Amino acid sequence: MQVTLTWLDYLILLTYTAFVVGIGFALKKYMRSSSDFLTSGRSIPTWVTGLAFISANLGALELVGMAASGAKYGISTAHFYWVGAIPAMIFLAVFMMPFYYGSKARSVPEYLKMRFDERVRALNSTAFAVMTVFASGISMNALAKLLHLLLGWNYHASLWICSAIVLVYVLKGGLTSAIYTEVLQFFMIVLGFAPVVYLGLKDVGGYSKLTEMLRGVATNPSSLNLRPEGIHYGPGAWTHAWSTLLAGPANNPMGVDWFAMVFGLGFVLSFGYWCTNFLVVQRAMAARNMTAARNTPLVAAVPKMLFPALVILPGMIAVALMTVPSKGYRIPAPILDNAVFARTLTVVVADASAPADQAFKDVSAAVGKKMDPEKVATLIKDYAAAPMAEDTFRDRLWNAVAEYDYDGVILSLVKRYCPPGLLGLALTGLLASFMSGMAGNVTAFNTVWTYDLYQAYFAPNRSDEHYMKMARAITVVLRGALQQRDGHHPARVRVRERPALRDVPARDVLGPHDRDRSLHRSPGRHRDFRTCPRAHDLHGQRPGHEGRLPRGSPYVPERDGPELLAGDLRLPGLLRPDGRHLACDEEDQDRPGAHGPCLFPHAQDQGGGHPLHPAPRRHRRGSPGRMRRSKPNLLVKGKPLWDSIFAGQSASCSRSSASS
Repeated sequence: MQVTLTWLDYLILLTYTAFVVGIGFALKKYMRSSSDFLTSGRSIPTWVTGLAFISANLGALELVGMAASGAKYGISTAHFYWVGAIPAMIFLAVFMMPFYYGSKARSVPEYLKMRFDERVRALNSTAFAVMTVFASGISMNALAKLLHLLLGWNYHASLWICSAIVLVYVLKGGLTSAIYTEVLQFFMIVLGFAPVVYLGLKDVGGYSKLTEMLRGVATNPSSLNLRPEGIHYGPGAWTHAWSTLLAGPANNPMGVDWFAMVFGLGFVLSFGYWCTNFLVVQRAMAARNMTAARNTPLVAAVPKMLFPALVILPGMIAVALMTVPSKGYRIPAPILDNAVFARTLTVVVADASAPADQAFKDVSAAVGKKMDPEKVATLIKDYAAAPMAEDTFRDRLWNAVAEYDYDGVILSLVKRYCPPGLLGLALTGLLASFMSGMAGNVTAFNTVWTYDLYQAYFAPNRSDEHYMKMARAITVVLRGALQQRDGHHPARVRVRERPALRDVPARDVLGPHDRDRSLHRSPGRHRDFRTCPRAHDLHGQRPGHEGRLPRGSPYVPERDGPELLAGDLRLPGLLRPDGRHLACDEEDQDRPGAHGPCLFPHAQDQGGGHPLHPAPRRHRRGSPGRMRRSKPNLLVKGKPLWDSIFAGQSASCSRSSASS
């Protein structure tokens, strides 16, 4: 089933490859922090994240697998889109994205930590990381096998080349590069496979003729070896999505009923995948604001509804072509290795004068597959009359196999319909589908590994540069950790929540462009602080409403106490080598009923002796370097800084009683 590429095909492939690698290099200059590399800084517009959302799911496995299912089960495969995807994507947009995006979580496991506890985060992040590694390996293996079968390329060389291309642009541009290349890959997939569908429909005589051919297949599928003898379906089994499903499992090729389809696929599987799989949710979480994040799955749902025509229809066309012998087409049989051919050739020579039934049994046993009796008898007879060339014998034996390798459907149609130039475009679409799925797996794994496993359990409280290095390292190899410690201790903020102590990086305090957020306490936990004060940035920006908890659930469960303290809010320039100290009015610091604990004055960096203070600007109110009395608190993930700000490993306050 191999084809030969022309210079035009290679030119299309090389141009596409250069373009996606160029995107990675162009975005490299914007990768200044681990947040830029792993989360895109929440800056991507809606239409980009929407197309990336669908493209990340449209990997090589889906293109190949859905075409195979279209041949095996017909239009019923479209339920994986219309029932198993669209409702869950709408639910994600309407109900789940406000929680994911509004919580400022960097990943789904981190949100689960906020919602439940650290154990749920550990379980989910570990399971997702393992699943992603396996999915990436399967995808890489599938593409390398396809290129080997279609083009004759070396399996290992195909594996390394395709993986290297993805590695380069993800390593340079991070999640942003992956998202923008996924948009390009979406259009390449459509442009690459739409001509195959069009030419296939034209070959069979149009969609009405296609459905007519498939009605005959449904009433007698055993004639094409699609089902065993004695199995028959209604005329619409391959062309009707719901009527055969409602008729019961015995009346449709999938063998399922409506209850299993609607509640098993449409509820359990689809909602579990689309609403919790960080691979696709990450694209929505990279959107620039809440509205864009909620619109991302809705934008993706539009092409998702139409994709059955692109990925399922080719399989149905392949079955229809088999009903017309003059077309000379068959769904590819499983690949037979050289040992099978050699063993079968010996049997064919030995059974030249044997009875037909015995010869057929011997050949079937030698091949190890279900065989067509008529084709086997003709092969033995022709070989006995005049020994044929090895290649001819291989082709005829392969065509006598009565089993199908449905995964080869899309490749066989590409070979049949695509001339030079169009073949290069189709192969580029196939390569793009692999890259989009692979890049999605890599970027999702990077984020979960760096934030939810490495930072949480192996190397907490390191510098942002350290996590940036780890994110790039894990892009190259999905294992290992940085052993060498940084040359300086990062500034930290120590937070006390009841008796619990936890250190978080100073950069994780509220950033200069973050809006205020409020968090209500459970009544009774702190009588004087039933509602935490709103946190504002240090430059007096006007408050907003982004990031607040929904009114319907204003309280934080008791178990969420110190677990919410690690965050990703940033305050660039909190530590400066010169400037004024952070200070607060002493009369407000310990007064009962005050707005909340203030930052302790004169906290010093024990390593370099530099004071802690905000960016060197004057506030609109109060003394330089001081926080407003009406807004004395900073929040980390919705919690006030209960104890002190300090640098290095310890804090030094002028009031020893307060530091306890």
